[in-house]
Amino acid sequence: MKRRLIVLLALLTLAPAATVVAGPKGMEGAVKIWNGRPTIFVNGQAEMPQIYALTDFRGGRFTWEEIPKRNLEVFTQLGFKLFQVDVWFQDIWTPDGKLNMDLVRRQIKGVVDVNPQAAVFIRFHVNAPFWWNRLHPTECVQYANGPADGKDYGPPWQIHYGDTERHVRHSLASQLWQQEATAKLKEMLSSLAKSAEGRSVVGLQVAGGVYGEWHPWGFPSQDPDVSAPMQAYFRRWLQAKYKTDAALQKAWNTPAVTLSRATVPDLAARDRTLAGLFRDVNRERQTMDYYEAQQDNIADDILHFCEVVKTSWPRPIITGAFYGYYFSTFGRQAAGAHLRMNRIFDSKWIDYVSAPQSYFADSHEMGGAGQSRGLVESGRLAGKLFLDEMDTGTSLKQPEDQYDPNDAKLAPRMRDDVALLRRNTLHPLLRGHGLWYYDFGAVFGSGSWDNPLFHDELKRLRVLLQKAWAKPYEPAADVLVVYDPSSVFAIKSRWNTVNDVLIDRLSAAVYRSGAMADFVRLDDLPRMQLDRYKAVLFAHTTRILPAERAFIREQVATAGRHLLWTYMPGYFDGETLNEAFSNEVTGISMQRFRFAGEPKDDPTIVVDGPGAPRTSFALSDAVDPMMEVVDAQAQAVAHLQGTTRVVVAKKSLAQSTAWVGTLSLHDPALLRFIFRQAGAHIYNDANDSVLAGMNLLMVHSATGGKRTLTLRNQRTLSVTLPPRSTSLFDAESGDSLLPNP
Repeated sequence: MKRRLIVLLALLTLAPAATVVAGPKGMEGAVKIWNGRPTIFVNGQAEMPQIYALTDFRGGRFTWEEIPKRNLEVFTQLGFKLFQVDVWFQDIWTPDGKLNMDLVRRQIKGVVDVNPQAAVFIRFHVNAPFWWNRLHPTECVQYANGPADGKDYGPPWQIHYGDTERHVRHSLASQLWQQEATAKLKEMLSSLAKSAEGRSVVGLQVAGGVYGEWHPWGFPSQDPDVSAPMQAYFRRWLQAKYKTDAALQKAWNTPAVTLSRATVPDLAARDRTLAGLFRDVNRERQTMDYYEAQQDNIADDILHFCEVVKTSWPRPIITGAFYGYYFSTFGRQAAGAHLRMNRIFDSKWIDYVSAPQSYFADSHEMGGAGQSRGLVESGRLAGKLFLDEMDTGTSLKQPEDQYDPNDAKLAPRMRDDVALLRRNTLHPLLRGHGLWYYDFGAVFGSGSWDNPLFHDELKRLRVLLQKAWAKPYEPAADVLVVYDPSSVFAIKSRWNTVNDVLIDRLSAAVYRSGAMADFVRLDDLPRMQLDRYKAVLFAHTTRILPAERAFIREQVATAGRHLLWTYMPGYFDGETLNEAFSNEVTGISMQRFRFAGEPKDDPTIVVDGPGAPRTSFALSDAVDPMMEVVDAQAQAVAHLQGTTRVVVAKKSLAQSTAWVGTLSLHDPALLRFIFRQAGAHIYNDANDSVLAGMNLLMVHSATGGKRTLTLRNQRTLSVTLPPRSTSLFDAESGDSLLPNP
């Protein structure tokens, strides 16, 4: 007996230490409203939402490897406490049904070894391993635009290579995948929670679909999903919506269709629109329903896996997902599956959503705002944290022969790097949210920011922002920009001028207008403190429901407020396309016209109204349908070049002022002119990107030069901005807070 006890004790001492939990209990994570903004809490302590994240690319993702470890050490020395790492089912779930928990624990241990106080977020990829897809071919996605390419990628390529092609992947509607992935996720969480490494985990981001970003496979170029699992999901979705065959037949205007035999639309139906850029609701409801069902399928997956995490972890944990992509979605918002923001934001199972900052050139490049991808104020209104993924690299990602970080030839490029680093760091935090630095650099032989110049800048920013962040957050915007994400279901689902102009170009122009704006969904209007806003810009609201029209008329178009309307506002009421709806909601008489015999290529808007800035701007191409102003009581502001057609106009109404831009309003000078007339505060007249928040004022300029900045307390600053720079000022005193590199 004694010998058996000795042997047993010896075996216990040989067990991996990582599996034995002793000492303090594990960290607890939460997202709560703190000082007026959603923020991360670790063990009850508020932490500025600023995270360092390793890439998920091979060569830079494992914490114990030399370069990732070096960068974890660097960011620890810079004062960072929050870190993110990636784990994939592809790496740990083997065909025999086992999980390689050693890799999961080792991935976390690599962070904790460097920083024992680290709070770790795991980006966990719930996509099925490639062997699973091969084992279950009938559960895999099928594409409307061609067969799968037969590849599953993985080593020697990156795991996610091919995600945007017609690759072999599980259908995101597969119930079998969801069931088996759920069981394995629970098993992983149970094992990890019992380990020493699990004590440092405070958050888990569920990742799936393209690049883990919850786009349907093949997005944006390919068109899924005609597989059996998606057909089954679509029929269940139709059953829930229509209930009876008769209701479905009426909606689709198809007597032969039934709930049990309805199919997803083919590629021709998806690419066709029978009312110009719009879908004929009476003949194309099937396609509109499919895109809505696809949106719900993705939201279902996200909320399901977040619920699994919340209910399987033994203590409070933060859950999140890539979601809410609206800007910079290649004009294919309907196909991108990120539009069920109301479901995601209102769910108790998810704490944050995230997205890379906009890749749209006018936002991403020097001089742009570096804007977030989503409608972040809608997230904040619902108590959800929005985390930008700051994945803009630096010159260190472009190694040269005999690379020398002190090479004078690199100096101009690295000054640009600092300007973009500042802008991309300041943008989310000044808007009351957060970010992580996503380090692709290790793949190229270095960390993206592993240089003393960047170390100094990051430390300077962190110290400065910690001080400002500790104070109560007060939004600075007096312009409200409103979008209706559901509008895109009734519009062509390929790239088109309307989505390009109203979503990406217009938002970029707002940041360069000199005014401060909040960006929200149309259905958030009843929850907004409207008395804060001098102007409300309805940027992409081609769909406005009757009750929403009434609310706008009774609650928004009041108190002398200025309302700005773009292309075909309210043209679709959920059931019918009718230009009379646009006239009703704006209060300005308009009529349709066609471009026949007029400029068809790159139609240009010429601003020539009294007192308006002498400017002009173009569309990418002509659009149909199109409206012109024919209201005798409206004042013309702009015309279609070469014609007498009024395409921007102003009209005074009983309790408000209406502006319509029947083509668009995407010019910073024109927006500035309108916002100023509305009484909004203008910080800067020079078309630089401006952002205010946390009692700070950021000015990002491509051209530089002499500027007169006007603070809200009416103090004016005469400054000279360096070209290609980001400057930061105290919004009360006007003091400059960052040196020029």
